[in-house]
Amino acid sequence: MWALGAHPHCVQLFNAWEQQGQLYLQTELMDNSSLDRFLDDYGQHEPLSEERVWYIFSHVALGLKHMHDLNILHLDVKPANVFISEDWTLKLADFGMSARLPLAANEFDREGDREYIAPEVLTGCYDKPADIFSLGLLLLEVTANVVLPDNGPAWQKLRSGDLSDCQFDAGTSSELVDLITEMLQPLPEDRPTIDQIVGHPCVAKALASLTS
Repeated sequence: MWALGAHPHCVQLFNAWEQQGQLYLQTELMDNSSLDRFLDDYGQHEPLSEERVWYIFSHVALGLKHMHDLNILHLDVKPANVFISEDWTLKLADFGMSARLPLAANEFDREGDREYIAPEVLTGCYDKPADIFSLGLLLLEVTANVVLPDNGPAWQKLRSGDLSDCQFDAGTSSELVDLITEMLQPLPEDRPTIDQIVGHPCVAKALASLTS
């Protein structure tokens, strides 16, 4: 967290200390809960508009770009690890699984939530594309309002590039579906980089036009 410093889309660490055998972290206040709680509450009423989907996604993508630019993997990208500030800025948080590149031999055993984990992480050989896969599942969840499986045939289908179990709203744009599909490619080398994702025209448009 010290290495990440101050960034608009990563939760900032201000102080850290040990006291009576406990580690304390003082971070900026994110007082609008987390993305998973927002999705649980909002999703009960109506689907998110595509404009808001792009807005949410673009903020998280910018946070991940900052990490990848510093050669740091997050390895646990999911809605529960995205916090929301009072002005509705979204920021990546919970860096307990994060690691610097290149990874040492004893660091490849890191695993985040199975619902969001990339297939190559289970083989013990992964890099930045693993975060892209998790980010793609976050985008899928936000777009299609699905509950991601943590095992079984449905879990395997998502990691083979099969999205047939996911029902997109009739008004979902081809650009959004195509980006999700590209990010969830089974082979890491077939996924877009975070720079390519941030450079997507719809991401740029969202950052420029939607402020709330």
